[in-house]
Amino acid sequence: MSETLQIGNDLVEWMSVKDKLVQATEKVDLANPIHTLAKYDLVLELEKAIAKAEETMKSQIKSQEDINAFNSGKSQFQQLDDKQFDLAPLVQVAKDGCRRSHANYWLHHEIEATNMCFLKYENVCLEKEISRQGKLLERLESHMEIAQKDGCDMEFLKRAKSLKCKRSNEVNLVRLCLREWPLVTLPPPDQAPTEDDTPPEPLPVDYWKPEDIGQIDESPGHPILEEGTEYKWIPSYACQCLESAVYGARDAIEKAKVAQCDEILLQKCRTVLDEKEANLAELIKKDAVDKKASFEVAAANAIKILTKKKKKSKSQSNPPKKM
Repeated sequence: MSETLQIGNDLVEWMSVKDKLVQATEKVDLANPIHTLAKYDLVLELEKAIAKAEETMKSQIKSQEDINAFNSGKSQFQQLDDKQFDLAPLVQVAKDGCRRSHANYWLHHEIEATNMCFLKYENVCLEKEISRQGKLLERLESHMEIAQKDGCDMEFLKRAKSLKCKRSNEVNLVRLCLREWPLVTLPPPDQAPTEDDTPPEPLPVDYWKPEDIGQIDESPGHPILEEGTEYKWIPSYACQCLESAVYGARDAIEKAKVAQCDEILLQKCRTVLDEKEANLAELIKKDAVDKKASFEVAAANAIKILTKKKKKSKSQSNPPKKM
């Protein structure tokens, strides 16, 4: 009789634990997506209910013998089934709800933190600021992966992906438009052509460095060209570097516009790009002048060489007569 009474008491406690677990799970499900501290308290309550359920599963009715002892002498409608005491499925559902809620809460927290820590424009070019943004993006990416695995709210995940795209493009804008421009030497202002084509003052001999000057791609036999061919020009290294940087900055700005990046930062980058495009135009113009001059020198040298060869060939075919 005492065993039957104990099992009955266990059943009452089990029913209480089960009801609390089910109620706590339902409250969390209704509150999802969890993103506030008030709602997060419901998750903490559910975790307590899960802990109590797991404790009950270990300490309460464990064997078929206990159930058989309780069922003896009971009517068919009063008898217990061993499955009635299996809290494992309910606990698993509750744990899944907890994981999903944790994922929602912490992903939302990272979204808000990343939103608040926008690029500080007065320090936008500092390595420290770029590094700070990079770490924020790494944290957001990490929480996105965890949240997606734990079945987070898709709207939160969509917001996180959009924000990551936006912030990544802003960091890329700073890197390509405000930081990583190649240093190039530009023609001095007084070297610009005048209306009467007055030649400018000659520049110091060491004004232009080797990287500032383009060159002819010297094929075998240079400067003499094979029939039907012409000289190939290699633009200066400085011009190539600046042109590549300008193309990269243009692309970064276009992608940033699509990602709806901060307009103040975009405008700052457009201003810098305008200046660099003007610099590139000057280098391209200088490169064209260098190209023309180099081609003229090469052609003149080719004529000289061919003239010498022709004279030599003629002298060999008509040797002077002996007296």
